[in-house]
Amino acid sequence: MGKLLVKLSGFYLLVFGAFHLARFWPRYDFIMANSDTYHRMFYSMNFTIITLFAVISIIMGIGLLLFRNWARNMLLVLSVLAIIFGLSIFIMTYFLHYMLPAGIGPMAVRDIRGLYYWLEVLVCLVVMPSLFLFFFTRRSTIKLFAGRK
Repeated sequence: MGKLLVKLSGFYLLVFGAFHLARFWPRYDFIMANSDTYHRMFYSMNFTIITLFAVISIIMGIGLLLFRNWARNMLLVLSVLAIIFGLSIFIMTYFLHYMLPAGIGPMAVRDIRGLYYWLEVLVCLVVMPSLFLFFFTRRSTIKLFAGRK
């Protein structure tokens, strides 16, 4: 069962990375066409970070499919960072909700797009990394990576 879960995790990371690359790569032309320098800089940083983590997810997915220990270690480190980042987003929006006028802000989820965003943040930045931490720190899973560099 452990090998199957490692392979499923690797496949999930491959699909996750490819999905985000396919989703954000076409937006590059939109970013560069933006006339506002501030927005162009903000979107460029966002695009760069998402592209970087998508490529890292693909590399980790390949490493997990090949049962490489470096991929497991990288997954553990990035899972901790993702949980911290995800929880900080929820904490920031909680306090931001009280600082903005009524009906404005990230907590005013009124459409399906806003709900999708919060579900994506919850699943991708809190739930899945927590499951990765739980599963990849178990002794039976660590044994699968023993002796592999």
